[in-house]
Amino acid sequence: GPYCLRELNSLMQLSAPQLESVGINSLQKLFAMKVIEFASLKNCGNGVISSCPSLAEVRLPKLQELADYCISDAPKLENVFVPQLEKVGDFSLNELGVKTVHFDGLKEVGNDCLNKNKKLKIASFATLEKTGEGFLAHCNRLLQVDVPMLRVFQTDSFKKSNNLKVIKADS
Repeated sequence: GPYCLRELNSLMQLSAPQLESVGINSLQKLFAMKVIEFASLKNCGNGVISSCPSLAEVRLPKLQELADYCISDAPKLENVFVPQLEKVGDFSLNELGVKTVHFDGLKEVGNDCLNKNKKLKIASFATLEKTGEGFLAHCNRLLQVDVPMLRVFQTDSFKKSNNLKVIKADS
């Protein structure tokens, strides 16, 4: 349900193989959390997985759509495994510790996604067709972005990603 598993100081690992849904504003402020794995998760509400300063790995192998404000404010998060992800809502995947992202099935991202990822250097999106405004903004170490299917760059895409050297936008 909504607002579950919040503000826990000692929980370090969470694995729920049969869990298919997580409600809004769940999994927040889990200060010691290192790994979250939901093998069967198909959908989640807004605000899931945020403010987890020790989180290093998230595994959501069946998730196809990420809602708004999800997976954010986790500066040590280096491994994000969501191979079936097709759509990301607004203000998601922000302030993570990832150095490289490969979202091969992702087709659409909302406004202000993948922002403020200070360690991100390479981003690859094989099937991305649509982005919202502010895509990959404030990623100071970002060097290369591969978006072969993307046809339109929205307002403030790559804003203040001042080290960006290469954008590959065609096959």
